[in-house]
Amino acid sequence: VVGADMGIIRTKLCMAVPGIIGANWMKKALWQIDFQQHKLRFASSIDSLQIPVNSDTIRFIPNLQGTPAFKFFTSNEVQKDMILDTGSSGNLSMPANGFSKEERNAALLKRFGLTYGIFGSSLDSTFFIQFPSASVGNKLELNNPVVTLESSRNKGVMGTAFMQNYLLTIDWQRQYIIFSPTAVLEKKKINNYGFGIEMVNDKLIVSSVYKNALNQEQGLEYNDQVLMINQ
Repeated sequence: VVGADMGIIRTKLCMAVPGIIGANWMKKALWQIDFQQHKLRFASSIDSLQIPVNSDTIRFIPNLQGTPAFKFFTSNEVQKDMILDTGSSGNLSMPANGFSKEERNAALLKRFGLTYGIFGSSLDSTFFIQFPSASVGNKLELNNPVVTLESSRNKGVMGTAFMQNYLLTIDWQRQYIIFSPTAVLEKKKINNYGFGIEMVNDKLIVSSVYKNALNQEQGLEYNDQVLMINQ
């Protein structure tokens, strides 16, 4: 059992922190994750599971932790390593290095401020970029995907916000993932109030600022103190 001290995180966002089932235990069986019916199915043979006809199969190579790792290809020929992370609630994210300053400046939305994790918080820049097309493992084709670029990342991550559009079947023995679409992937409109806040020493502080946000509050900067709301 591995434990972590969550007390070092200044903002816990009122989220309960559940336990995690790791890949070293998951790889003992075939797993099928059904987000639509909120079910997990386990099997010793693929014949025991129902696989829809309209599915895409990608190959993966387990990393040192046993986590499925594969390649992610963008329309501008950028190729990045990506892992499937059921512990991430995000969509698709990639390290920002490898993308030009012009590409980052053309992002739909840019965020500057604090990023939190179990090792504390740090300043980071995040860019939300929409590509005309992309593919996962050169098999699963995506149209107009929105990808988050983060300078703090050294590899890509596929989170549950993306996975929930599919019935996922994972076979560690044969090293493949089957993506069976269960929902229409929407072309999401990225919008935000324009800033994030947190309590620091009983003061309300601007913890992040979004650029290009539709409702961005003009003039707010990172680390400003909020003194008054609506008068």
